[in-house]
Amino acid sequence: MRTAIKATLIKACTFAMALVMVGFGLFSSIVIFAESIDIILAMGYTKEKAAVIMSCVGLALIWLATLLGDSAHEFMLAGYKKASEVEET
Repeated sequence: MRTAIKATLIKACTFAMALVMVGFGLFSSIVIFAESIDIILAMGYTKEKAAVIMSCVGLALIWLATLLGDSAHEFMLAGYKKASEVEET
């Protein structure tokens, strides 16, 4: 009985933490991109140069968000593996 509760809590906490990780990563990427747009436009670049710089920043942030999603997925898999080990004992 106690091991089933413990395993369920491990799964729930792992899922919640992975969700928080992904949510924080996406929110921070959006904020960083919005602030970088203001900075880039204030620097007086031509429209073409500003578009290229914003595209590069956007691609880098998408790449980082993808890495964070992969990390959260691996974290969740490790937590579920630990929960299944607890259920077996």
